Amino acid sequence: MQQVNAESLLIPDTAAAALLGISRAHLHRLRAAGKFPDAIHLGRKLLFDRAELTAWAGAKCPDLQTWRAMQASAGRRLRAVI
Repeated sequence: MQQVNAESLLIPDTAAAALLGISRAHLHRLRAAGKFPDAIHLGRKLLFDRAELTAWAGAKCPDLQTWRAMQASAGRRLRAVI
């Protein structure tokens, strides 16, 4: 039987807010303002990618448009190296 890692890859909004040290309400205000990474809809659940949130916070929490541009440019550099 395979063991499951205690740290899930996808986390709910409450855990995402706790990870970043903000309230759940503030997380949703940031989302509404276009300043937070995209959520993943899995059925009726709203989940966030833990790795993306930590990378976003490490990049000094840019707005969503800047974050997407940063990810796109990182993807182009990665493909060029391979």
